Amino acid sequence: MIFLLSKRVKWILSNALLLLVLMTFTRIAIIIFFNIEPFSNHLIYKIFILGLRYDCRYIAIISLFVFICSSFKRFNPFYYTHSLKFYLIIYLIYCFGICLLYVVDFTNFSYLRQRVNAQILNYLDDAKISLSMLQESYPVFWMISAIVIIPIILTWIFYIFFKKINNTKIKPISKKKIMVFNFIIWIIFIFLIYGKIDQYPLRWSDAFSLGNNTASTIALNPMQSFFSTLGFRQASFDLKKVQDNYPYYKEIFAITDKNNSLNFIRQTDTCNNNIIPKNVVIVLCESFSYYKSSLGNNQINSTPYFKNLSNQGILFNRCFTPHIGTARGVWATLTSIPDVQLFKTATRNPAAVNQNLILNSFDKNNFYFIGGSASWANIRGLLTNNIKNLQLYEGKDFNHPSEDVWGISDKNLLLEANSIFAKQKNPFFAMIQTANNHRPYTIPAEDKNNFKLLELDKQTLQENGYATNEELNAFRYLDFCVEQFMEAAKKEKYFDETLFVFVGDHGIAGNAGKNYPNAWTEGGLSAYHVPLLFYAPKILKPQQYEFVCSQLDIMPTIAGILHKNILFKGLGKNLLSTSFLQNDTSNNLTFFIDNDIKQIGIISNQLYYKFRINDPKIEVGSIINNNPILMTDTLHKNYTLKTQTLYELA
Repeated sequence: MIFLLSKRVKWILSNALLLLVLMTFTRIAIIIFFNIEPFSNHLIYKIFILGLRYDCRYIAIISLFVFICSSFKRFNPFYYTHSLKFYLIIYLIYCFGICLLYVVDFTNFSYLRQRVNAQILNYLDDAKISLSMLQESYPVFWMISAIVIIPIILTWIFYIFFKKINNTKIKPISKKKIMVFNFIIWIIFIFLIYGKIDQYPLRWSDAFSLGNNTASTIALNPMQSFFSTLGFRQASFDLKKVQDNYPYYKEIFAITDKNNSLNFIRQTDTCNNNIIPKNVVIVLCESFSYYKSSLGNNQINSTPYFKNLSNQGILFNRCFTPHIGTARGVWATLTSIPDVQLFKTATRNPAAVNQNLILNSFDKNNFYFIGGSASWANIRGLLTNNIKNLQLYEGKDFNHPSEDVWGISDKNLLLEANSIFAKQKNPFFAMIQTANNHRPYTIPAEDKNNFKLLELDKQTLQENGYATNEELNAFRYLDFCVEQFMEAAKKEKYFDETLFVFVGDHGIAGNAGKNYPNAWTEGGLSAYHVPLLFYAPKILKPQQYEFVCSQLDIMPTIAGILHKNILFKGLGKNLLSTSFLQNDTSNNLTFFIDNDIKQIGIISNQLYYKFRINDPKIEVGSIINNNPILMTDTLHKNYTLKTQTLYELA
């Protein structure tokens, strides 16, 4: 095939091959120069294959640009040599940028054992100090020389390639064959940029699927690491506010730090259940709005099975998610920390990939089930990089075909998980992430005989918080799937020894109806309000709690039910501990954030209080009735402090 390629394509591919060889060499150099611990042959293979894919992406970008431009005869350097200067300048600029990143990457790696990321730009804020540090710590002369000379040498080699290819004679090729092979090359470049055959492109989080931090770091290249973190470099906390509010942190989280050293470590306490569950299963339910369910006295009675299940477990009927969005819900549930990234999600932030998860102290085999791809929102990086002994099941791992963009149906996802649980001989922790209660609201054809669709008039739908019959039936289908799962689980031996936790990943804003005060609709609380159910009929006595709580409290509460005394730093608390329940829960509150409009707030048992960051305008409303809230200056100051305190801590 190479003999059928045009001169310009041969030149572009020759340049690309040289760049690929050099990038691969730098990966080898990092391993040798920094005395990286030896890897197994299998892991070495994975590192370099994944590294090649990252390198090919950034080589394909410049190659595709030159390929497209030179496809026009007037800009083809082998027809009009005056255009050659343009391409050489483009290559020179490209090589300069790549070389700059690699040099900075090497210095960064030598100090932090991390690939360079966009936070390096923050050093420009203290340029004088940073330059002094650089001069005193690194061979600046040789670094600058490399950044200047290497791009010039590479560009000169590209010119030599051009001259050599231009002086060779090639057999005449028909226009038809040229068009075919050009199209193939174009497709290859597009594929290399996308990175893989999947619903989602190659992302930084794919590196962390290697299960070894060092291996993941080496697999990445500085371009991928830098550009993946570019949108997050300004995301930080205000240290002064953290220090000023530290006494309040100590108060709300019962931190015993006499030296005021900003130490947030504290210990979970146990619950009073006599029987300790062997296994834990969390079902993260997509868009599980409380007010749309039967629990919220919705007239449609959309979730009768879940309501019956809740009567047999411990239900928290005022649980709020810290934010809206599934990726943020996964983050908050696992880390017990709100996702306060203002532009993307914390799961997409490579700088936040390392987290200390409570569940790793449970000493169990860990599972995560998702009907589609874990590359969605980069949750793969969060999961595989932080959960020990994780067995991750995605759509491609199941025996059922995908129903839509979100993969296999929730029913099949839950039933396949149940089959795997039934085979386990050792204690396990599992998290199952549902998706069908999400556009496009797919109801699988195989379930339409057992699951009867409802068709209601528009007014009835709107009065109960639904926009369409499709949305209603998807919500009802979630209840159907939970029923299929739980009834199947009850037939298995693991059931009696398992704690099941059901929680919404987030709610959906809408008309909360006559069953709630106006604030739930007008203040948008319906978007955060979700059920939280702890269900283990042989272990926990049925109970319903009215005080506000958060998705952040799930892991500490599970730790308490498992009788684990664990040191942790998250913002969650054990909702079932004796000490917590004996205190005045009327003073309880939870933090929430609207990341899109940069609004933060808190919800107490009486009111919600919110404002936009750097905006003095306050929104406040009662969550128990429609009476106005009278706010004194002292109360304003107190609630503002509480809100800012939790935001800065997160």
